[in-house]
Amino acid sequence: MPLNSMASRIKAARLAKGFSKSALAREADVTTTAVWNWEEKDSKPRPDALARLAKALNVSEEYIQSGTVLDSTMLGIKPADIIKTAEQQIAMLNGFPSHRVKLRLEIMPE
Repeated sequence: MPLNSMASRIKAARLAKGFSKSALAREADVTTTAVWNWEEKDSKPRPDALARLAKALNVSEEYIQSGTVLDSTMLGIKPADIIKTAEQQIAMLNGFPSHRVKLRLEIMPE
């Protein structure tokens, strides 16, 4: 699933966190139907719900709306967390269980 729509970004972030739709609904203080509509009908969250959704998913509102990843909310994230999220998203996009995808990071000397 390409992450070029708000619906796909919400779903990918939810799956990366390991949340079911109902678990995300509880965390964001919305109904499960609202989460379903965002993901399946590509409806847009109201501004107050968007703020709670972003907080529950630990992403920025900008990421949910536009896909922008490199913003101030990324500064405190550990590389291991970024890699784990990437592994989960790659697995989801390719239909594999997440335990079958492993990424390695090599930092090259200057």
